Amino acid sequence: MSRRRLEGPTYQRLFQGVYVGADVTVTPAVRVRGALLAVEGAAAYGVTAAELRGLPVPADEDTHLLVPPDAPRCRRAGIVVHRGVRRLSSHLGLPLTTTAETFVDVAAEHPLVDAVVLGDAIVREGYASPAQLVRASAGTSRRGAPRARRAAALVRPRVASPPETRLRLLVVLGGLPEPATGYEVRVAGRTRYLDLAYPDWRVAVEYDGRHHVERDLQWSDDVERREDLDHESWRVVTVTGLQMWQPERVLGRIRRALHTAGAPLPPASQQWRRHFPHA
Repeated sequence: MSRRRLEGPTYQRLFQGVYVGADVTVTPAVRVRGALLAVEGAAAYGVTAAELRGLPVPADEDTHLLVPPDAPRCRRAGIVVHRGVRRLSSHLGLPLTTTAETFVDVAAEHPLVDAVVLGDAIVREGYASPAQLVRASAGTSRRGAPRARRAAALVRPRVASPPETRLRLLVVLGGLPEPATGYEVRVAGRTRYLDLAYPDWRVAVEYDGRHHVERDLQWSDDVERREDLDHESWRVVTVTGLQMWQPERVLGRIRRALHTAGAPLPPASQQWRRHFPHA
């Protein structure tokens, strides 16, 4: 096949020497398949392995692969090669690091909040438990291991979405008591689930994304749900995506709600500022 035809409208280039049809949707799996043609004996690694499983990770245009320490050097634009030994598994017929190994690698190399978002998602999807992630991070001595151990210690079950993870971390890093996640409460004869809850003081913190406004049925249920909680003397602090860009105000609102409910509060911490730089 001529280079002219490859570079024409019939094909699209993935990497140097690797092409697919122009009508192919380039998914994470397609990109990994292409990268494995270019790097023999490799496996998806880090954010690429997480993305292959459909897990939330920071955006990265490169495809990250793991090769054995003694593998030949390979330099190809768009492919980042890491050397090391990890436990491997398979997903969609492609080799990649195990979910626990993937978590440790991402947590060791990326910011704390992004790592905990990934960890919560791993637990939510049933790939591993928080305890398994703690054990995996405790058993590594690779660079960034302390960061991975800290992230693993903050992973929790029953977290429904990445924004809920970020809101919980803002609360914890802001010096407030850690809330329960996905807390089940029975109100008005119905079981309700609270994103974050302080059951001893009947204070709930709820994240409302755009879909809560754009979907009429969801909005209607939210209104009824809050009426039910109010009837049972629950105070609900609602935080929107836009308000998360003003984290100090969010912390102040939650602190006031807890203070009004009679919760003993430790001094405020400024630790959150290092992890929410947009404040």
